[in-house]
Amino acid sequence: GLLLNNSVTEKELQKTIRKKVGDDFEFKIDNHLQYIPIIQLYAGGVAGLKTKNSWFNQTKYLIISNTLTRLFTYGLKQSIHKLRPSNKPHSFPSGHTSFAFTNATVLYCEYINSSPIMAYSGFGFASSTAILRIVNNKHWLSDVLTGAGLGILITKLVYHFEPLKN
Repeated sequence: GLLLNNSVTEKELQKTIRKKVGDDFEFKIDNHLQYIPIIQLYAGGVAGLKTKNSWFNQTKYLIISNTLTRLFTYGLKQSIHKLRPSNKPHSFPSGHTSFAFTNATVLYCEYINSSPIMAYSGFGFASSTAILRIVNNKHWLSDVLTGAGLGILITKLVYHFEPLKN
């Protein structure tokens, strides 16, 4: 994401997408897709799928991961001042994408040892969120790649260090 930031490549990609879908295209489901991995996380537990942690620790890791992701994402947005493709402020990194990948990574960490299909499925919703942020003219490619990286990295660090506190 950092390598593509403000590059000719991402600007050309945005132009190509605008030509294909039109300047007025907007499909707002990306506002909701980012939360589906959370629903999956708890639905799997209700359905009896084995998870790595109890629902209490799942919730704790989810809250810590999302809080840290929010702090880093919005801290970067406020300090970088990159404009969105629509010329509105606070483009870099994508908040929707960082939260979608945070939630997907929590789902992944909880189910990877017992239900790989469930574990990976959240990344489908997170990727769809990221793609729609670009198609909806809300973000550049570098914004969503960096947002995805932040969400994954922060959540993996929380899962790595949080149990050490116990």
